[in-house]
Amino acid sequence: MEIEKASGKDLPEILSQVRKEFPYLEMDEEKLKERLLHPNIFIYKIKKGEKLAAFVDFEILVNFVGRITAVAVLQEFRNSGFGKKLVSLAIEKLKEAGCKKILLIVAKENRRAISLYKSFGFRKIEGGEYEISGKEVFDMAICFPG
Repeated sequence: MEIEKASGKDLPEILSQVRKEFPYLEMDEEKLKERLLHPNIFIYKIKKGEKLAAFVDFEILVNFVGRITAVAVLQEFRNSGFGKKLVSLAIEKLKEAGCKKILLIVAKENRRAISLYKSFGFRKIEGGEYEISGKEVFDMAICFPG
């Protein structure tokens, strides 16, 4: 299993996963391509054979803050540790870029993801509950000293 930066040829598979896992995000191939080319946004993937098994999308914001925008693992590859490896990579890269705080949004019903994020030290932000396109979500964050 190798983690690599995603490329333009990965866009159709990434977009398919985004639409399935995050239907509330208004994403199309052009917006995804813009994200792929943006200097402060990073998309990494794990492939199994010819299939894109998982990806993570994260970005550097302002004031030493980063955000994990999306982590998705195809159903058939869940419980393989891919999500954990990709979250670890995102945290490492964002810390290397000088981020002192990392944010993310998670669906309230996604207990598996919540457990994963908590294992890295992410905590729910008080008052950070809301809805996106009818889906209950909340904000989580992790802070680093310095």
